[in-house]
Amino acid sequence: MADGLSFVAFRPGPGLAEHIASHIEQQIVSGLLKSDERVQEARVVDDLKVSRGSVREAFRVLERRRLIELVPRRGALVAKLSPSRVGDLNYVLHTLMQAIGRDVSVKWNQHHGEQLDQALVDSKAKFTQVNPACAFRRMSFLHPNRAMFECMVDLLPTLDRIFAKLVRQQPHSAAQIEHDILHELVPALTRQAPDDVCSVLEQINRSIERKYLETLERTG
Repeated sequence: MADGLSFVAFRPGPGLAEHIASHIEQQIVSGLLKSDERVQEARVVDDLKVSRGSVREAFRVLERRRLIELVPRRGALVAKLSPSRVGDLNYVLHTLMQAIGRDVSVKWNQHHGEQLDQALVDSKAKFTQVNPACAFRRMSFLHPNRAMFECMVDLLPTLDRIFAKLVRQQPHSAAQIEHDILHELVPALTRQAPDDVCSVLEQINRSIERKYLETLERTG
């Protein structure tokens, strides 16, 4: 465990590049690898006892997830999370979740609630606080338009990274976001109240952006 984030042990096997990418992703999300830090190919090969080809393939996976940048003559660098980048991300997240929240809430049922509850429990175990991205992922999965879920999956690695840093730097802020999810978002979904769901989602998204930008100002 690092900074409250549980790690899954590295296990070589089928889909090796994906396993390597997930291993490095955990290091980035947990803060062990920081913005603009070089991810050394030779070190990954040596630490995990894998081939250079598999590591390079994993780097391409991480680049698609926007967690690293492959820079000529410098190699793989952990992607920066600038204020403008965070603002752009939250704009997309807000637009996506408003549509998902409105559509999913009108057909919300007990089974959906049980699935969300389990996802929140799993998130708490991993991050020590409930990660809003976990709730967003489950809601997008329940949307009939699969493109909604695919878009959300594309955003998840960066959202996890942002929230993990909030947990490390501002645990009280992360706790407030958890409170909003458990005591405002979940009840609004249970009531099948689209307007309330959208209002809470907007509140959560703004809170994430504001609190993370405050963290960036202090710690970089």
